[in-house]
Amino acid sequence: MEYQFMFDIPYVKADEVMEKLAAAGFFNIYYNQPIAVSRNENGYQYQIEETQNVRLHIISESTSPSETIDVITRLFNIECDAITYEKYIPQDWQQPIPAISINDEWEIISPENDPSAKYSIILDSMGGFGTGSHETTRDCLKVILDKDFSNTTIIDVGTGSGVLSIAAAMKGAETVIALDIEPCEREVRLNAGLNNIKGIQPAQKDLIHEKFKTPMSIDWVFINIGSDETIRIMEKQDLFDRKVNHFLISGIVEWSMDKLVDYFITNGYQLIDTKKSNEWVTMQFSLMP
Repeated sequence: MEYQFMFDIPYVKADEVMEKLAAAGFFNIYYNQPIAVSRNENGYQYQIEETQNVRLHIISESTSPSETIDVITRLFNIECDAITYEKYIPQDWQQPIPAISINDEWEIISPENDPSAKYSIILDSMGGFGTGSHETTRDCLKVILDKDFSNTTIIDVGTGSGVLSIAAAMKGAETVIALDIEPCEREVRLNAGLNNIKGIQPAQKDLIHEKFKTPMSIDWVFINIGSDETIRIMEKQDLFDRKVNHFLISGIVEWSMDKLVDYFITNGYQLIDTKKSNEWVTMQFSLMP
C-alpha cells in the first residue's frame, strides 16, 4: 500500500534532503515553494521566502509505515514524532474542466461535457492561460460575445489557449492572429478545431522585444496580460501609429487602471466600457473621432 510521509525541513536544505532520500530509495518526493505574494504597481509580485520551512512529502510503498519512519529518522537524526503519515490516494489530474458560465447564453465546456447553454465554446486546455476560470478571461469574453466582429481583423496578444480568438471568430471575425510568448500553435489549433473554426493564425512571438509584421489594417487588438507589459508592447509594435480602431485591455489590477486610462486618452483613444471583477479590470478603448 502507498503512504504519504510528511515532515518539515528548512527550504534552503530541500535539495540536500531530497538527494539523501533518493540515495535511500525514495523517489516520489515533493514540496511547495514558500512563495510570498505582495502587491506592486503593476499587480502582484512573487518572492521565495528562503528562510521559511517547507513541508516535505514522500510517497512510498510500505508494508509497515513505522519501519519507513524509522528509516527516515535515521537518515536525518530526527524524532519519530516529527513525521506524520497517511494513506496516499492518487489524484486524477485529467478531470474535465467544469462548465464555466459566461453570460445567459454562452458557456465554456470541455470536450467531455454536454452543452447546457444556448452556445458553447469547447476548450481543451493543455496548460495555456485562458480556461475561462480567471476573471480577466471571463470579462473579456463578455465583451467579445456581445459584439458583431463580421469582416474584422483582430490580433489577440497573450492568446494562451486561444479562447478569445475563438470567441471572436465565432462572432464573425474574418482574420484572427493569435500570438503568445510561449508556444501556442498546437493548443490554439486544437481548440479552434473543436469549435469548427478555421483561419485563426497562431504564432509564438515575443512582442516586447521583437517587431511583428501586422496587417495594414487592424480593427481590434486584445491584450490580456498586465499594465506594464501592455505599454511596452504598444510602444514596441507602434500600435498607436497604426490607428487601430479598438483595444480590449485586460489583466489589469484596479490600482494600475488610471495609468492605462491616461496612457490611452493621451494617445487619442476614449474609454468606452469597463468591467470589474474583484480587483481585476477589463477596458475597451476606441479611437476618438
